[in-house]
Amino acid sequence: MLIDRFKYKASLTELWSKVFKDEKSYIELIFSEGSADSILCFAETDGDNVVSAFYLLKTYLYFNNKCYNGYYLYAAATDNSYRGKGIMSKLIKEAQDCCEKSGSDFISLVPSEASLYSYYKRSGFIGSMYCVEKAVTAPEAERAISADEYYSRRKLQINYFNFDEKSFSYAADCLKAAGFGFFSDKESIYIKDNGGEIIEHISFADAEFADCKKYPFGMLYPINPELNREWKHTDIYMNIALD
Repeated sequence: MLIDRFKYKASLTELWSKVFKDEKSYIELIFSEGSADSILCFAETDGDNVVSAFYLLKTYLYFNNKCYNGYYLYAAATDNSYRGKGIMSKLIKEAQDCCEKSGSDFISLVPSEASLYSYYKRSGFIGSMYCVEKAVTAPEAERAISADEYYSRRKLQINYFNFDEKSFSYAADCLKAAGFGFFSDKESIYIKDNGGEIIEHISFADAEFADCKKYPFGMLYPINPELNREWKHTDIYMNIALD
């Protein structure tokens, strides 16, 4: 069922901590008041305890020169003693029905393990997104930029996925808490981890990624009939994800 995540904050935090082993300060980012209207929470409870839950973050994708609005399914977790009962599959179906009724165009996700692609496929998700691998030369005249500037400049001339502004603010907070930073040079923007490795690099002189090797990275559950098509994992560029 769709719940008020602030009302169940303590139980949701405990479940997240048990399943993902994250620090409390990181988990509590999901309860930011600034993102209240951009994040939904679906959960199954046993009394006052949350035993299974995930979050839907507002997102959009550009495909064939049209913008579609949807959600990103994130942090799906079930207490170990409640697994194998079909609870998560039931919650996903409830979220799909809710998004259909609200007029959303899709739900997207990135499986945290390769084995989960087949699990989500049983719930109607299709491989339709990719990340890329490319050689990047050392940046010149590098400068740190804000997440807001990165977001405003991450507009590509390709089919691509992105979070909405408030959801991206949450994603950026998660990245920064994990040691990532946002940077720019003369012709590009990029994200680096705390070891200096670039994890996303967008060069506006080469925005098509034509020379890049593409890897399956995300899945899509199409709701809008326009998105109900024969998808390939190379159809939509993603590469920024919370998994």
